[in-house]
Amino acid sequence: MAICLRAFRLLISSNSEVIQDGAVVVGGDVIISAGVWSEIQSTLPQAARIINLGDVTMMPGLFDCHVHLFMEPSSFQTTDVASPLDADLVVRMESNCLRVLDAGVTTVRDLGCIRTLSTELRARVNAGLAQGPRILSANAPITVPGGHASSWGGTASGVDGCRAEAQKRVQEGVDVIKVMTTGGFLTLGSSPAKARYSVEELRVIAEVAHTHGIPVTTHATGVEGIERAIDAGFDCIEHCSWSVGNTLTLLFIIVAA
Repeated sequence: MAICLRAFRLLISSNSEVIQDGAVVVGGDVIISAGVWSEIQSTLPQAARIINLGDVTMMPGLFDCHVHLFMEPSSFQTTDVASPLDADLVVRMESNCLRVLDAGVTTVRDLGCIRTLSTELRARVNAGLAQGPRILSANAPITVPGGHASSWGGTASGVDGCRAEAQKRVQEGVDVIKVMTTGGFLTLGSSPAKARYSVEELRVIAEVAHTHGIPVTTHATGVEGIERAIDAGFDCIEHCSWSVGNTLTLLFIIVAA
């Protein structure tokens, strides 16, 4: 049965005008039509269910391209703090999923978690066992031993080690491979300005990812690490705060390589 959602305002896309008294018709998982209520009303199937949402604005779901669903958003904890048991983390991740949905975000890139908790959560959401947004999972980021977020379970060094770790992510079924090209501010002693992988090590990760049609992105807060990721053919750069030694210029952007 078709469902018609009616609202005071409707925004169909980011470059469209707000429609006053708009409606969206949904059949199963597919949007059938959207527009002005007076026009939609005349084309509704006779058995359609009409839900009047009142004084709200309907709009497409938002994307958040960088989240960590297993982390506690109200605390500023370092990555080497002892983590709760997996069962407790699952509860936290499902709670964060509901917070995300409540904020109007319907798709997230979960760019780093402990081991394989992200793809496991994605599977539960897809199976209807948990409520959450569409999740693009990275699982544990690839990082050097002792490097940024190394406690999350994705350490690798050397060309062969990086290749093996990237292949492991492919086997886990990730949607994106995440790499820590530099240290990070939340991992003590990891040097945010310092590059942690060679271009050759990064390139082999990119080759594995792209062979399987998977994009690869990197945490990079230092100039040298940013340059190496670009030279290696990475698809995205996260943070891109141009740190050189003790000097830092924050841009807070994601740059397509």
